[in-house]
Amino acid sequence: MRDAFPIAAIAAVSTIDQLTKAMAREALTPGRPVEVAPFFNLTLGFNEGVVFGMGADLGWGPWPLIVLTATIAIGFSIWLFRETNNVMRGALALLVGGAVGNLLDRVLRGSAGITTRR
Repeated sequence: MRDAFPIAAIAAVSTIDQLTKAMAREALTPGRPVEVAPFFNLTLGFNEGVVFGMGADLGWGPWPLIVLTATIAIGFSIWLFRETNNVMRGALALLVGGAVGNLLDRVLRGSAGITTRR
């Protein structure tokens, strides 16, 4: 029973991640910003690299990042299921859920989902 919460949290976070990204892909057009506030626009973009797209131009394709993301998610999952502090377990479950959402994006689309830009 103790492990049911993190599994449910991981599933919920990765599902919400995928649903919100699907909504963004449906509502936004690449290259056409949508002004949300005078200081914030949403623009549809896809991150094919790591942080801020770094490494996208190396020509490796998505597989090295898929392996890296999966390895990190597995490592955090091991930590999560060994952790005794419930607050830390909750934080790790949220982190792993986000990693699973990004992993799904990389496997299914070759990029880590949606980016926002000013």
